[in-house]
Amino acid sequence: MGKTFRIDAVFEDGSFVQSRPFSLMLKPVGGACNLNCAYCYYKGGHQAGRMDMGQLEALFGNYADSQPAGAPLTFIWHGGEPLLAGEEFFRKAVGLQRRMFSLQGRAEKGPRQVANILQTNATAVTESLAGFLAENNFLCGVSIDGPEALHDIPRKTVAGGGSWKQTMHGLRLLQHAGVQINAMVAVGGHNVAYPGLVYGFLKDAGLEYIQLLPVAEGPSGWLEGEDWGDFLCGVFDLWRISDIGKIFVNYFDNTLALHVGMEPDLCFFCRSCPPCPSAETGGEVYACDHLSRPLGGNVFNDPLSVIMSSRQEYSHETEKYLSLSGKCRSCPYLRLCNGDCPVHRTVMFENGERISSLCPGYRKYFAYTYDFFSQWAASIVVGQRH
Repeated sequence: MGKTFRIDAVFEDGSFVQSRPFSLMLKPVGGACNLNCAYCYYKGGHQAGRMDMGQLEALFGNYADSQPAGAPLTFIWHGGEPLLAGEEFFRKAVGLQRRMFSLQGRAEKGPRQVANILQTNATAVTESLAGFLAENNFLCGVSIDGPEALHDIPRKTVAGGGSWKQTMHGLRLLQHAGVQINAMVAVGGHNVAYPGLVYGFLKDAGLEYIQLLPVAEGPSGWLEGEDWGDFLCGVFDLWRISDIGKIFVNYFDNTLALHVGMEPDLCFFCRSCPPCPSAETGGEVYACDHLSRPLGGNVFNDPLSVIMSSRQEYSHETEKYLSLSGKCRSCPYLRLCNGDCPVHRTVMFENGERISSLCPGYRKYFAYTYDFFSQWAASIVVGQRH
């Protein structure tokens, strides 16, 4: 892998955690995007540029080497807008994956199961591209904030117009091709007062998998904690009437998992921040896509297993729990939210401790849904015993 890694990124005794599974987020065009969304946390924070096939090959191999033998590999294509790299880029990338991880490639690791996840605004989707994504089993997260009147408030084109029509055109092409889609719904001041309108639109659009994402970063005032709680409760009321088992909402799935005692897949609710490195076009690696300071090393030159075992990464993962406030530690819902995302902890007390700005909303939501999910969880546990 070329250069040796900086010594200050390895534990003092020279040890580091060996090969643990994690997904890899990669930014083929960095922060470049064809939209100018008002709430984007990525603006100006990271570099642009474009990865070439040589860089991808080095990155793919480095990632595979960092994982346990035979473990599946999950690539999360993110941005900016990753589709600005072009259809041909993704065709070559998938061809490279086949060459490297098929029965004929990387014999020392054996064949690998590969999953590709694409986060997109869908405005650059063509019929040909949609067919390619379907043929290669891409899971696509499409950013859609509700009906046109709500979506277009923050999600503008670079020219200043609304993006809803272009997004819906791309979304329909993906649906027609049979691509599995997750609706990525940013909830902020533009749509938080309309849970019924947003949920009804998504349902009518045939979107069965819904990821709700609170806009808790960026311009102040985008989302108040109480409003966030009202939104979650409003969507919950509509969902439980007739959509259980038909429509899957990330917060509800994870709340049930937590009541059962399972590990959530929503990182906000995990006890510690799970490893999910984000690789930039220049090789910088960030412990989280929402952080502004990279870890040491360069993914094109240094072993990713070592980068992900640095003191910085260890601190990132453990600080979430270690920095919990006294208020969080005494909260009856701590086991459910685990203090929320550290990036959301912007409310500071006189003693220097912080809590999430969304705390009032989460407390409202967990209290409102507690009996429902606890009873459901109990029935699952009983069923497992018989």
